[in-house]
Amino acid sequence: MTFSVTLRAAATSGVAGTLDAVGGPGTERVFVASAPCTLVDVLAALDLTLELPCGGTARCTGCRVRFAAGAPAPTPPERALLGDAAVAAGERLGCACVLHDTAILELPGPVWRAGGKGFGPDRLDVPATARGVGEALAVDLGTTAVAAARIDRATTRALAQVCAPNPLQRFGADVLARVSAASGGALRAELDAGLARVCAQVDPDRRADAVLVCANPVTTHLLVGADVASLVRAPFEPSFRSPQPFEVDGRRGLTLPLIGGHVGGDAVAAALACGLDRAVAPVALVDLGTNCEVLLALPGGRRLAASAAAGPAFAGGAERAATIAALLDAGVIDASGRLRDAPATAPVTARDVRALQLAKGAIAAALDVLLHRAGIAAADVAALHLCGVFGARLPVPFVARLGMCGDVPPERVTVWRDAAAIGVRALACERSPLERAVTFAARVEHVDLALDHDYRQRFVERLQFPSRPPAASPWTPNPPSRAR
Repeated sequence: MTFSVTLRAAATSGVAGTLDAVGGPGTERVFVASAPCTLVDVLAALDLTLELPCGGTARCTGCRVRFAAGAPAPTPPERALLGDAAVAAGERLGCACVLHDTAILELPGPVWRAGGKGFGPDRLDVPATARGVGEALAVDLGTTAVAAARIDRATTRALAQVCAPNPLQRFGADVLARVSAASGGALRAELDAGLARVCAQVDPDRRADAVLVCANPVTTHLLVGADVASLVRAPFEPSFRSPQPFEVDGRRGLTLPLIGGHVGGDAVAAALACGLDRAVAPVALVDLGTNCEVLLALPGGRRLAASAAAGPAFAGGAERAATIAALLDAGVIDASGRLRDAPATAPVTARDVRALQLAKGAIAAALDVLLHRAGIAAADVAALHLCGVFGARLPVPFVARLGMCGDVPPERVTVWRDAAAIGVRALACERSPLERAVTFAARVEHVDLALDHDYRQRFVERLQFPSRPPAASPWTPNPPSRAR
């Protein structure tokens, strides 16, 4: 007996610039099952990913979905967390759903299409004298997706590209949740299998003679089989910072260098793509994800970096942040974050607003600390590059309205899609693919915010939303990439 599962894009909040992983409101995708299956498996089969903030243990509501028809019987955790009214309306926890019959679901913001990550323009401006020969694989091993490209070093072209959900997502939405939910051995086995599948898809004939991977520090440690214990407890120091060799499915690979305990090779790749290694004026980069990295490059070669935990603020995707920005403009939310005269059907809750305040406060305060240490003001920053899985989905006016980038003028903010992937692709083209990355990382001063005396006060000050909307700024995603 077979049955169908229809996935329908939920109606958005109507806020311009919001994204939907399935398509526009009302768009449908259908999966035909021949046996009982979990919702997570259905989504994976359709190249979609459901964020599981608690690691799929039914201890939070971050993966809630709504059944328009055919809702499975609710579990006790679902009744306790969602409440009887929500359960009666068809809401369920996505991680707990086992489907036995025909069903129709409406999918919210926490569903992402893995296939959306790319590796930039057709060609990159890598000097001919620096290019290698043959083919190589460039891999962006992200928190939500694994993207790989087969690169012709001589032309810099991406001959083939593949993107798939990160297989570790079922253990949690962020790397620390994953480490808590499973042993390092289990995580590494899942990671190896997922990376091997992606490499085989993008290079079935094994033409590439090398694999270059950028990833965050925890994922990098798992990939090379190193103990992650030092990364999940104070002082959060990596076991190594230099590039490490690894092997996956018989292929030899190298990781990019790390800067600190929570500033990894993905940040290095993004920084190089955005030109922080060639800064002739102060340039900042904010990689916006579950963990946020903030980098600042100064003329003369000085560089600083820090990381700030965003927590669960972005578990609902960019749409929730965009909605809050719109409600600030409408006066429904005031500068302190208080919901004023909000209807019962308001698309966000006070808890959502507070989570976003904590996240944006941490990011803006981290940037403040780096600017203070550099002895410059926000007005001195010539450019701020916003990237990362969430940063690439937020138009600049929303970012400015929320105060995520502190006092940097919004007209100097540029959104980058896939900065890390573009950076690792450029490096894979080079005859000495690690030289530029190692040189850059070695010159970065890693600032531990937990030890900075001013950070706490700056964080408290940055919890407030800007009282007035900043001047309008165009949204300028991904300028043409030189990637050198």
